[in-house]
Amino acid sequence: MDNIKAIAYELYKIDWKNGRITNQIEKDTYNNYIEYLDETAKNNEIDHTFYPVSYSNYITEFGFAGVGIYSGFDEFLDNEYQDKDYIKSILPEHLYETYLSDKEDTNKEKTYSASIKCDGRYYVEVRARSIEEAKEKAKIKFQECDIGELECVDSCIVNITDENGNFLYEA
Repeated sequence: MDNIKAIAYELYKIDWKNGRITNQIEKDTYNNYIEYLDETAKNNEIDHTFYPVSYSNYITEFGFAGVGIYSGFDEFLDNEYQDKDYIKSILPEHLYETYLSDKEDTNKEKTYSASIKCDGRYYVEVRARSIEEAKEKAKIKFQECDIGELECVDSCIVNITDENGNFLYEA
């Protein structure tokens, strides 16, 4: 179905140009392109017969003289491609049904999976004789805790406090 998007985009670009670009604008744009090449050659001391930028790349970068440039592919998909009447006006009749099928497929819900990294704190109280023992017991309790569907990727002891809330260890 991506082919229908590419075909529609190429036809959109032709339609866009036909509605905006006169012969004079095309000539002005080409003259600007030649000036750009000459200036690039002069600044970089290269032979201007070597074209560092193609004409189509120049248009993509700078647009048509005084007019600008048509939408990029993603912008086209978000805007013009959503307008069924417009697409019907530029696509050949036999391709319009393919477009409608693609639109239908695009609007169907799909299942996606997402991995979300989050930072948090897990607080646990342990009874121990030393800070090192408290750290070990805290690690064990953490490994045994139920954090639901959250998958622990990494963990470390952040701090240890005594029963009065005094910080004894901080990472």
